[in-house]
Amino acid sequence: MDAVVLVDSHDGRICDANPRAEELVGAPRDQIVDRPVSIFDGPGSTSFERLLRQTREQAGLALLEIPLTRRDGSTIYVDLTGSEVCYGDRNLVQFALRDVSDRRRLREALETTNLQLQEQRAELELVNERLKYASNMKSKFLASMSHEIRTPLNAIIGFAELLADESWGELNDQQRGFVTRIIDAGQHLLQLLNDVIDLSKVEAGTIVLEPGPVPINELVEQAAKVIKGTARSAGVSIVTVPDESRPVATADERRIKQVLFNLLSNAVRYSSEGSAVRVIVQSQDEWVTVSVVDQGVGIAEADQERVFEEFVSLGAPGQNPGGAGLGLPLSRNLVRMHGGELELDSKEGEGSTFRFRLPIARNPEGDGERPETPP
Repeated sequence: MDAVVLVDSHDGRICDANPRAEELVGAPRDQIVDRPVSIFDGPGSTSFERLLRQTREQAGLALLEIPLTRRDGSTIYVDLTGSEVCYGDRNLVQFALRDVSDRRRLREALETTNLQLQEQRAELELVNERLKYASNMKSKFLASMSHEIRTPLNAIIGFAELLADESWGELNDQQRGFVTRIIDAGQHLLQLLNDVIDLSKVEAGTIVLEPGPVPINELVEQAAKVIKGTARSAGVSIVTVPDESRPVATADERRIKQVLFNLLSNAVRYSSEGSAVRVIVQSQDEWVTVSVVDQGVGIAEADQERVFEEFVSLGAPGQNPGGAGLGLPLSRNLVRMHGGELELDSKEGEGSTFRFRLPIARNPEGDGERPETPP
């Protein structure tokens, strides 16, 4: 594998070279032999005459990656080993050379790649800092503006409800319809505002849960009662199927009720008139699962992950879905904060099942320590 060159240690002329040396230098033996060893000198300070002296003085030499000039003027890199040898009455120096140009190119390529990765990392850190700043500014804006927006909005809703009660005078049918629309639009806008603020808090990690023992059967019944009025207007019935073991979960009751409201509202919205929405509670091992099953339009497989993206609201062709697309991503985040998961099973034209699981309270009278999230 190695090119071998014999050099006279006194006059520095090349005495012999093996076939591998001819390949390495790029010249036949007769153009190498009897030439000064300086013909191999590489760019910069590399001097084979100096290497010859060092080999004699040190009784041997080993160097890594020194440049060597080929006969066509190009430069390659070699590992060099020098040693003193005797041939008859002649004192020679034997240079063994191994071409390591590929190794050097690979290392340089790796160094270049590492440098590029460091630059990209620095750019990403800068982008992350900017994103963090933007996120903080958004959170501060929402926190400061939520009060400013909700205060007049609550006033609008409150006065509209006073008009609807006809406490200050009787309304005709047209006026009653207008006031009802004001209340509905105000409540919708207030819910949208609350969802945006909650979602931003989840993203910023500023929502603090207040976990405690929560009887899931009772919580489902409460949520169903609130939604039954809306469901009745849409011609949809709500059926609850409690778990006979009466499971108690470790959860923030207000946040899980918020999840149930979102799931039930969506189920009613997408259900056809005359159909039923079922809410099923099941417990197994250390987890309780709540499933909201509708008989609506269903969701295409390609869209089933999209529904958990922010501001994505799907509907049948020509149908106004009526939502801002924040309820499901917010609900999934809230469930995950509890150590559970919100999942979807659906088939287009056959309805959808949204189910989420929560940890069962190990000691309902205690602090409700949670198990680890299952795989």
